Amino acid sequence: MLRWMRIGLFCLMGSFLYGGVDVLYRWQYFSRPAVSFLNPDNVLGLYSDMEGFWGFFWWEKISFLDERIRVKFSDYMRVYPTSESVVLSNRMNEGYVSCSFSDWLMVTMGKEVIKNGVGYVNNPTDYFGKKNLDTTLSKEKFEKYREGIMGFNVQLMWEGITLQGVFAPRLVMEDTSGWEYLLSPQETNGWLFRTRWDMRGLEMTSLLFYDNQWRGGVNLTYVIGDNLELHCEGSISEKGSSYELGKEDVYGGPVVIGTTNIIVEREKKWPLSFVIGGHYTLSDLGITIMGEYYYNGHGLSSVEWKKTCETVESSMRNFEATNVFAMASLQTIKSFVDRYGFGGLVQHYAMVRVSKEWQNYVKGEITCLQNLVDWSGYCIHRIVKENPDVQWEINFGFAYGEEKSEFGMVIDKFQVGAGITVFL
Repeated sequence: MLRWMRIGLFCLMGSFLYGGVDVLYRWQYFSRPAVSFLNPDNVLGLYSDMEGFWGFFWWEKISFLDERIRVKFSDYMRVYPTSESVVLSNRMNEGYVSCSFSDWLMVTMGKEVIKNGVGYVNNPTDYFGKKNLDTTLSKEKFEKYREGIMGFNVQLMWEGITLQGVFAPRLVMEDTSGWEYLLSPQETNGWLFRTRWDMRGLEMTSLLFYDNQWRGGVNLTYVIGDNLELHCEGSISEKGSSYELGKEDVYGGPVVIGTTNIIVEREKKWPLSFVIGGHYTLSDLGITIMGEYYYNGHGLSSVEWKKTCETVESSMRNFEATNVFAMASLQTIKSFVDRYGFGGLVQHYAMVRVSKEWQNYVKGEITCLQNLVDWSGYCIHRIVKENPDVQWEINFGFAYGEEKSEFGMVIDKFQVGAGITVFL
């Protein structure tokens, strides 16, 4: 009870002290069948389950000296109540000071969200972003509540052109006591140089990034008339890694006593990733149709993916939990999938999104991510009712594809959820 009183007092103080407060509650039901390649015979002990959490997002912006100096702070806290305990996680998303020394020079110091990219399905040039395919959150909410990086940001601005330089220092602390709320580890020094300009409806951004290796990228957006938008985003890296599943004999002295899976890592030189797409708006109907193709230069080719699926199938088809080599193979396969993440295992993907707005502040969308190699995919439906003070949401998502396919391996076969956000 005392813990809940502290949480309630903390939230009440935030509603008075901060410029804006979002209070969120989300409920999600996950359907988890007992049999899949990544969970044979339900060895992981997973069952269909309901999950819910309360979220509290505070933000404040303050300006001084005729807006020459601006301060922003935001914080995101989540509370997961369960039948046994209450788990609380909290982090500072942003906390920075921005100084405009003149109309063409701005300097920002502190923790800030630095976003890059024009794609919807993926952003290869979002070098400071963290990869996260969270199908329970809309892209808009994911971007709103994302965590920034600690750094130093300088922008030079003239009419039609902006030059920007960002330095994010390495932050690794042996004793994190008291710091994990303010700072997240930054494993390397990161340098970003960005140039943005507009030319007759064409918006172009070029990027150069260094964090122990060089990466370069470009974003292009072109608007034709009032209804059609085209965009392209691409990035190339000095080096990258690809992974393959293999098999290895286990010896007991001179005798082979079993076989297990291993992960084979291979280095790629200058892998390229890019997104090409656009959207068209049917203004009279309030419908927007978006399509994108995503080439993932770090993913597996068609041949490599087919070989990988056959390896997974042969290892898991006759799985026995009592077999130590089978359990070791399962852990290796799960580690292999985690290194890529769903939506990043192969090289070729497509995305189709159809959204509609009604006059009574209701929005609906259907978004499907399609693997173009094995034709599996993930589709999510979302309906949102939004007023100035409250937002309601219902979502339903499901994976489809053969068992021996990328999204056919997803443990959560479908999910359905609801949420409410109150803006104070």
